[in-house]
Amino acid sequence: LRELDVSSNADVTSRGWSHLAMAIASSSVLRSLSVAHANVGDAAASALCAAVAASATLQAVDLEKTGITNRSALVIMDLVQTFPLTLTSLRLNENAISEQLRMCIYACLKSATPPADEDCNEVSSSSSELVESMENTSISAAISRMDM
Repeated sequence: LRELDVSSNADVTSRGWSHLAMAIASSSVLRSLSVAHANVGDAAASALCAAVAASATLQAVDLEKTGITNRSALVIMDLVQTFPLTLTSLRLNENAISEQLRMCIYACLKSATPPADEDCNEVSSSSSELVESMENTSISAAISRMDM
């Protein structure tokens, strides 16, 4: 199985995503994964990120319109900056992720080494502050406090 497409699958539970993540991590042939338009969310996205980090073969991941936020994007940013990945294609469109953070993730993917770009560090810090703020208050109030 080189390509796995579970797109538009709204009925997968958190446990199901966790099982899928374990299977992905242990696969020695999977090259492409699409979970686009599925109800993944941040918790399951973190499990999938761990699977991507563990995979030695995964080259393309489609997370378009999966309900992930800046919280997951920060995990993805850490993933692409920290782990040696075979990943060359990542789709994050139509999620609640700041455009700056998305662009920094794409820049990290394109370069063989993590960029020393101060803007990405600032975006990462701002996004971290936003996530922490959102834990303590409503989303709209947190967003209005941040100038992203």
